Amino acid sequence: MTLAQLDIFNPSILNYAERFINKYTEPNSFDRTSNLNDSFENGFYSIDNLIELLSSLDLIKMTSEGNHITFAEDKHLTAMQRLVLSGIQSNRPEWIGFFRIGTKSLTDESVGSNIFQCLQQCGIFDDVMTKEAEEFFFKAKAIAYQKVEDTYENIKIGARGEKLSIAYEEKITGRRPEHTSLIDDTAGFDLRSIAANGSEKRIEVKASNSMRAFITWNEWKTAQQSLNLDIAYEFHFWNLASEEPTLAIIKPSQLDFIPEQHKDNHSFDRYQVNLNAFKESFQNV
Repeated sequence: MTLAQLDIFNPSILNYAERFINKYTEPNSFDRTSNLNDSFENGFYSIDNLIELLSSLDLIKMTSEGNHITFAEDKHLTAMQRLVLSGIQSNRPEWIGFFRIGTKSLTDESVGSNIFQCLQQCGIFDDVMTKEAEEFFFKAKAIAYQKVEDTYENIKIGARGEKLSIAYEEKITGRRPEHTSLIDDTAGFDLRSIAANGSEKRIEVKASNSMRAFITWNEWKTAQQSLNLDIAYEFHFWNLASEEPTLAIIKPSQLDFIPEQHKDNHSFDRYQVNLNAFKESFQNV
């Protein structure tokens, strides 16, 4: 069995690789010479096949003698998530583009049953994602945008802002908000926060190192529609340029200078907001 035939997105191989990593990461060592006869999948794959695959994904490193192996670690991801993410980074499959839209587009039909099962084991379809699952999703989404450098950097900055807003909302409400944009990036808001009295609030998060933010037409339209339905909507503007991030919470009514339409009656794609206009509103939280 060759490396090319060993598919990292095969659930059986993934499960065996996960057990292998979990078993030997704690001592962070594996003696290859004493395990030459190990095999899995009823002897169809040898341990050497697996070692070759994990080495190609930079998940393990062999000593110069090739007998002992050490394991790369990422405390922010589970072994399964590291495996799948490394496979995505290495292979750049076409279906990675669905991460740009959200988990709702990653279906059994769109990516195939094997891939769907692999992603399911990474926890991104759970009703409430763990912090590790969210980290996995953001990293996969960043890979999807890597060929567009500016967008890729914006994804990383935006993800940081969303994590800050999640922590802030959880602190003031006692409940972790729903991370809506992970499920559907076209929803028009990033977070759905529920207060102690059960009232809903929709939050669009903007994070910046340059004191500017871009509000899309879809976000602005959703803000207006939410208010018409008596659903609270607010913008979280994060200034990440300072040593400690600061937050300005802005209501849509404070952005009444944003036009509903262009003069030619066409809606805008995105509207640039100078955050210095709200300089007095930024606070340490």
